Amino acid sequence: TGYSDHTEGDLIPCTSVAMGACVLEKHFTLDRSLPGPDHHFAMEPDELADMVKKIRLIEKSFGDGQKTGPRGEETKASIKSRRSVHAARDIPIGCEISSDMLINKRPGYGIEPYLKADIIGKKSKKNICADEWITWDMIL
Repeated sequence: TGYSDHTEGDLIPCTSVAMGACVLEKHFTLDRSLPGPDHHFAMEPDELADMVKKIRLIEKSFGDGQKTGPRGEETKASIKSRRSVHAARDIPIGCEISSDMLINKRPGYGIEPYLKADIIGKKSKKNICADEWITWDMIL
């Protein structure tokens, strides 16, 4: 897929690469002040070199197609930024858990929020303190 560019600057050609263009046509000139119909929107050498650097950076940002997952430090950070189900208030042992007793908060060490409905109606196996994240071993 290609793109034939007749605009000033490099925004549109760079965007075309992000949209899938593999071949670009861009007018080139040694001096934009030269006479002729195309010089005024053509790129000078330093501008063309800068555009190529931007395009290579865009291509690199796409990756190689291999999903490797987060690095160790990213995993730690993502768990801390995720939410899990926490006790909105103290929940005594043997108490039937209702939705008003639960809140989604950070960090994400407990039960995931999308499973909150599976907790409601169950009984607590232990005393759960307010703001404590809830895990499956805390409920019956």
